[in-house]
Amino acid sequence: MPLKIELKPGEKCIVSGAVITNGGARRCELVFENKVSILREKEIMRPEDANTPCKNLYFTVQLMYIDSDNMDRYSASYASQIAEIMKAAPSLAEPINSITKMVMDQKYYKALAQTKTLIEMENKLLEEAISAGHGV
Repeated sequence: MPLKIELKPGEKCIVSGAVITNGGARRCELVFENKVSILREKEIMRPEDANTPCKNLYFTVQLMYIDSDNMDRYSASYASQIAEIMKAAPSLAEPINSITKMVMDQKYYKALAQTKTLIEMENKLLEEAISAGHGV
């Protein structure tokens, strides 16, 4: 079944590693007839925005999704990031395990969505630590 997306003027997306920009003055419609990895601009995390452990994890899963040629490197990075997060916040074990299962099943887009939820949980933990006077 084809996938259809619309891009606003100037909007970008990544399609199987290629950055595509709607350079026109109107919305454009893209139709994909086969399976491709797609991230819309609002889903793309830039390296400079990966400034917390969970955001860094999102960035790594994003790379796994759009750049499968370097999976060995990303897998090693993913494993060390998971260990770091689990050490710092064991309460995040359940969502981490869920994300890891999705990654192992190569369901990277679903893993990205779950990692966004993990980032929200991380933000709450950081807010609680700050309000309790522990700092970061």
